Amino acid sequence: MNLLNIRKQFVKLTGRYDLVVDTTDWADNGADFFIQSGQNMIEKLVGDLPESSGRIWRTIHASEYSISFEKRCRMVSQIWTSNSEGRTELIKISWDELKDIYSAPLNEITSGRPAYYCPAKLREIDATDKNASGVFVNFSMASSYAFRGIVVSPPADSDYDIEILGKFLQEALTSDDQENFWTLIYPEVLIQAAIYRNELSYRGRDAVNKLLESILFDLREIDKDIVEETVYGITQIKG
Repeated sequence: MNLLNIRKQFVKLTGRYDLVVDTTDWADNGADFFIQSGQNMIEKLVGDLPESSGRIWRTIHASEYSISFEKRCRMVSQIWTSNSEGRTELIKISWDELKDIYSAPLNEITSGRPAYYCPAKLREIDATDKNASGVFVNFSMASSYAFRGIVVSPPADSDYDIEILGKFLQEALTSDDQENFWTLIYPEVLIQAAIYRNELSYRGRDAVNKLLESILFDLREIDKDIVEETVYGITQIKG
């Protein structure tokens, strides 16, 4: 199924025909809000799916030391740099460790091949913060709308490909022909979750608890499959 199919079934089951423009093209008029809300909910509830693992690529240029991204990233597990000289994994350090290592003004820090990374501080309270005294660790990315990013150190001395591995939410559903893990493998769970979010909006949590229990039952069964796949074929080695 794709988003259009999911939307049709959601509207038919809820009777919320006001959430589509008409029943000819079934264009969205609010239904997609509940579908996306349902998807976000079940991804939080189900936890770590194998399908959550992924990677994205970015390029960092000479003198740069930050990367932002907005690919619905839940967590970053590894960062690698690549160029003609080879591929290297960066070491994760904390923001406090970064401050200790690179406390000098930015123009005094020697560039090189990035060796460390830490999650970036992206939220700007005052847009001038990023320029305050020119100190490296005061940096706040201009693209703070993304709210996901990393700072690498030292600043790059040339162009590097940056490979970001981690856990990612499934892509947001925004176009009629779009598909993702939930629409293809468990469309019934996605539709139930969309119905739940719709019902919750005007009936309250107590009135829809049975629907939530049904969703949680399905998610527990999915989790059992994940566990079985993880442990299947593993032989314990006794010392």
